[in-house]
Amino acid sequence: MPSRDRDPATADADRTFVNAGPPTPPETAGPPTATGPGSAPESGTRFGSYVLLEELGRGGQGRVYLAHDARLNRRVALKALNAGFAADPRARLRFEREAAAAARLNHPGVCTVYEAGVVDGTPFIAMRLVAGESLADRIARRRAAAESAEGRLAEGASGARRRADLFAECGVIEQAARALHAAHEAGLVHRDVKPGNIMVEPDGRPVVLDFGLAQDDLSPTGA
Repeated sequence: MPSRDRDPATADADRTFVNAGPPTPPETAGPPTATGPGSAPESGTRFGSYVLLEELGRGGQGRVYLAHDARLNRRVALKALNAGFAADPRARLRFEREAAAAARLNHPGVCTVYEAGVVDGTPFIAMRLVAGESLADRIARRRAAAESAEGRLAEGASGARRRADLFAECGVIEQAARALHAAHEAGLVHRDVKPGNIMVEPDGRPVVLDFGLAQDDLSPTGA
C-alpha cells in the first residue's frame, strides 16, 4: 500500500474516542436487532457477540462504536467498515493490516486489539476503549486558553503556564516515542504519526492509535 494512502476509517474515526463520557449500560441500549449482510451496523443492534451501545464517530470508510462484549462482560471500542468499503479488497487489506499490526504489539502506549473478524459480511476490529483527548485537541485547547483574556491576566504567570504546558507536552511526546520504539523493535513502522493519532488518557499517558498504514520489517519501501 502506498505510504500516502490515508484511510479515513482509521484516522477520523479514531479521534472520536475523545471524551466519550460514561457509556450506556447494556440493558438500556434497546432491543438488539440484526444487521443486514455487509451493512454498517447501527447503534442499539447486536453485532455478533457485541451489543452496540453508542456511535462514537465515523470516517469516510467506517464507524467506531462503544460496544458491550457480552462474552467477557467488558466495554470495547468496535470499528466496522461500511458496506461499500467492505467489498473493496484494498480497504479490507488496510483494515486487516491494522488489526494484525496492533495485535503483534504488547505495550501500554499502543491501543490493544482484542479481536478482529467478520459479522454478516462486515469486517470489524474490537479494541481497548481509550478515554481522553487527542494530543491535537489537547494542544489546541491549551493554546486557546493561553491566548484568552484570562490567560493574559499576568504576563509572568502566563509565561510560566506556557512553560509548564510545554514540559507536559514534551513528556507526552517522549512516552509516545517510547511506544513507537517498541513497535520498531517488533518490526513495524507506523508511517502516519501525528497528534491526531495519539490519545492522551485522563492520567496523562499517551496511547498511539491507527496502525492501518503500518509497514512491516522496517524496509525502505512498502506495499
